[in-house]
Amino acid sequence: MIHPWHDLPAGHHPPDQVTAIIEIPAGSRNKYELDKETGPFRLDRGEPDEKIVAVPAHDPFQNEFFDIADIPRHSLKEIEHFFQIYKDLEGKRVTLIGWDKSEVAMQEIMKSVGRYEEKYGNGRKL
Repeated sequence: MIHPWHDLPAGHHPPDQVTAIIEIPAGSRNKYELDKETGPFRLDRGEPDEKIVAVPAHDPFQNEFFDIADIPRHSLKEIEHFFQIYKDLEGKRVTLIGWDKSEVAMQEIMKSVGRYEEKYGNGRKL
């Protein structure tokens, strides 16, 4: 059985192309993410973290997006709005810091890959 955390590569060419696992069951609004310690998926509890806007590598509608400035402004406003309100019903406030260039996102991806290697070793598939 494939372990969804350890047996999948970080991507074909990190940080430019990365593997993403996001589970949202059909008809549900619950987002599940992988528990990094045990492997099973868990309900996202919204701990502070970096958010990275990514586009599918082979999507003809988005294959010309290389940086945040390439994404339509209205799409960015929709994303911002989602993150401003998505915790409201839980009584939690979300603080948005803003958008950074793709270089910052790629640095964050490589830091994450480095933290993984530090914790689990270089023998794992990346």
